[in-house]
Amino acid sequence: SDVWSLGCILYQLVYRRTPFQHINQIWAKLAAITDPKHTIQYPKADWVSPRIVDSIRKCLQYDIKSRPSVQDLIEEYEQLLKKI
Repeated sequence: SDVWSLGCILYQLVYRRTPFQHINQIWAKLAAITDPKHTIQYPKADWVSPRIVDSIRKCLQYDIKSRPSVQDLIEEYEQLLKKI
């Protein structure tokens, strides 16, 4: 759940809204959050690196086994920083 939460926070930082903010009714929102068939929208965000959006997508995967661990994310970004 920590990685999912990180994805929600990053999503809000990039898009200035949460991934489910457009759903107004609480029960519909809860249903979307728990529905693996629900598609989260990722509008174009030219001002942010595509790598960041890719990380958000990875964090917000419904299948918990498909999400990266916090350690995976740290290692990925440490490798990027070494290249700079």
